[in-house]
Amino acid sequence: MEEKPDNNLKSPTIVSLKKAFNKRPALVYSGLVIIIIVVVILVRHNSKTVFTIDGTAYNQSYVNPIAVFPTVFLHGSNNTAYRSILNMIEYKTVANNLHITTTASQLNTQQQVLNGEYGAFTKIPSYKTWSNLVAQYKAIQYKLSTQYQNNAYQGYSFIFWFGNTIDGGPTYTPPNADNTTIYNQAKTYALGRANYYYGQLKTNKMTLAKAYGAVVSDPKLLVNSISNPSVNFGTYIYLPWTTQVYYQDVINYIQAQKTTGLSSVKTGTIYAGSPNYQKKDAYYYFVNINKINVSPIDFNQALKSLKVSYRGAN
Repeated sequence: MEEKPDNNLKSPTIVSLKKAFNKRPALVYSGLVIIIIVVVILVRHNSKTVFTIDGTAYNQSYVNPIAVFPTVFLHGSNNTAYRSILNMIEYKTVANNLHITTTASQLNTQQQVLNGEYGAFTKIPSYKTWSNLVAQYKAIQYKLSTQYQNNAYQGYSFIFWFGNTIDGGPTYTPPNADNTTIYNQAKTYALGRANYYYGQLKTNKMTLAKAYGAVVSDPKLLVNSISNPSVNFGTYIYLPWTTQVYYQDVINYIQAQKTTGLSSVKTGTIYAGSPNYQKKDAYYYFVNINKINVSPIDFNQALKSLKVSYRGAN
């Protein structure tokens, strides 16, 4: 903006360049300095770390938008809101680390529950920001308490039984008890079938379901001519997978696995030979682990292991 001339001046007055420079422009520069200071203060304020989780810092510019709803509309304190947010992000961090995912349907279900509880606020942007995190947190909790409760592993165990002649007890003597010839014949047949189905699955020439159906229906692989203990385990929410697999050798092997996939053919044992029980080879087996889930115990242990530092509201 151009300055108006001073009509009171009858003749030009000579002044130094320094004085001429320091009048009105000085006010402009002063204003700029104030603005810069304010911006710096705001930036520093927003960049202040509220908490860190596993080396990742969460500053106020990230946390404050989530905290608006619980503090302004629910009248909670900043520290209470921040600690709640910290807890929920801890859950998200562990879930990500353990590859626990939630579906859109699961998130939507939790969001609808929240909307029913906070119906008067659903149109408020700060509510949407806050409830989005809460819905994720609750979806993770729900998944842990249902799908992951007793099903750390899911997959198939294939049992190729040959122990009918040795599977006796105090009140039961099997037909052909301790007949070495029949035992060896059954053992050879079982190994042949185990290698065959293993090869079919290894080369993707047969599906797991088809191989499972063939094994359990083979009359030569039945325990005492009744049933085959092969099983598609870990598929029932409220039934521990260990009660489905049954044989301890197979359970021990599965529990030791950290990755999914098809195992090699292995030998399983049972205690036999009443009254002096001894471990004896009774079946061949291999397993295909489709999925390794995380139990709540594992999740909580990972949660406790997180490196967390809380600095609070500034």
